[in-house]
Amino acid sequence: MFLDDNSKILYHTAATFASNFSLTFFNISKKLFIKAGINETLAKKIVASYMYASINNSLITDLFPLTGPITRDDTNVIENQIAVVMKNFPEYSNLFNELLTITKNIYYKENNICLLYTSDAADERSSVDLGGRRIKKKKK
Repeated sequence: MFLDDNSKILYHTAATFASNFSLTFFNISKKLFIKAGINETLAKKIVASYMYASINNSLITDLFPLTGPITRDDTNVIENQIAVVMKNFPEYSNLFNELLTITKNIYYKENNICLLYTSDAADERSSVDLGGRRIKKKKK
């Protein structure tokens, strides 16, 4: 494989995201599990399990295989998560908030999801969530 100078810096930046930053996320996640009362050895295993499952799911689907409150648009859970990070690890609160935004944007874009917040959404009960938001999938 030959890479020109511009491609080399992109390659190394991608490697930084994939390797170095994943270790940062591993460490932060481990700290949160420990703060929740889980011992360090088990915390490491739990984090590794989540990371492995996420990466494995990414390898077997073309979609962005996200689960959790972002996919459900569960603002209460997300607000509670923001608060717990701010309380316990304020040094990570900006990172957490930024990652929420980035992850949500990637999820919607990669899965071709468009959330429409319209007053007429309530008329279409079969495609409206409890917040009155109409959820519509775009066709490829």
